[in-house]
Amino acid sequence: MNLCQKSIGVLFCMLFFQLTLAQNNASTLNQFLQTFNDTATVASDAAPMQADEIMAKKWNQWQTKYFSLNLGLALFLDYNLTEQNETSKTQVGSIADAVEFRAQRLILSGNLFLTKRPWRYMISFNYNGMDAPQGSKAFSLIDLNLEIPFGHNGGWITVGKQKEGVGHEYVAPGSQLSFTERGTAVPSFVKQRNIGFRYSNSILNHRLAFTIGAFNNALETANTNSFSANGYQFTTRATGLVHYKSDRSFVHVGAGWRYADAPKNKLSYKAKPETNTAPYFLNTNSFDAQNAQAYMFELIGTKGPLSLISEYMLQIAHTPESKQSLIIGNVLLVGLLQAKTGNTISRTAMLAN
Repeated sequence: MNLCQKSIGVLFCMLFFQLTLAQNNASTLNQFLQTFNDTATVASDAAPMQADEIMAKKWNQWQTKYFSLNLGLALFLDYNLTEQNETSKTQVGSIADAVEFRAQRLILSGNLFLTKRPWRYMISFNYNGMDAPQGSKAFSLIDLNLEIPFGHNGGWITVGKQKEGVGHEYVAPGSQLSFTERGTAVPSFVKQRNIGFRYSNSILNHRLAFTIGAFNNALETANTNSFSANGYQFTTRATGLVHYKSDRSFVHVGAGWRYADAPKNKLSYKAKPETNTAPYFLNTNSFDAQNAQAYMFELIGTKGPLSLISEYMLQIAHTPESKQSLIIGNVLLVGLLQAKTGNTISRTAMLAN
């Protein structure tokens, strides 16, 4: 069965499911499914550089005098279809279609009412036991951070294990991407999570947002380097709404930069073709380097139901001989957004995510 036939089969199953819903009290079912709508929005006075990943519903929230708790679950089940030519099979071998439980995450977030303006916290774990072999099933810590406000308009500082705040595809929650997976080059250039400090704020009535951070993941369990041997990572990103007429007519631009020391003067890059069950297609192996810098540019435009989402990344690795090894990654996405009456998002949400 070739890729075209497989795709037609998947689309047929999706169409059958949609028709079944339409025939079985679609209104009631739609209301039920909307309770699981995790569309991210950001309060206008918060303006962080990443959107809340957890939906806020009555059944998953608790609040006391001292803190609030928001419980979230993220279960990602993938069925990966592959189609290869003979050249690909020669390079990486034959890749079979496969089912994968990509993520099984428990997420805890909320507010700490320590001051007049609440602090925010986020803790998340991932369990790989749904499809991991015996002996390798384990929980891993994904997020452990605290967001501390500076007055009403002074911004936020985020402390702990967190996203670095750069790269549009990595800032966005994984459940709300335009495609089912991030671009192939993105995980190679930006760490999934890092340990450090990050300051975020917005100006011009939230139409210009920025963040700047400093990180060092030497504290990771699997990292045996000292702080100095591991090196530091520095990031910054600024985004702005150069045009805003409504939620269905706006233009967003952004630029980001990431600097990373080479741990023990070595760097390596590897990536999979947006399919976690496939082997690495890109693998530079380890090479001598002093540091690397990534430059990121993004453009998002929406007009009516049509959205154009694009991002470009340029990675430059500096070698001891002062030569530059270029690794270029770029992604261009085009998505259609469905507008519904009364379903709006704040300008800050569009700006930050």
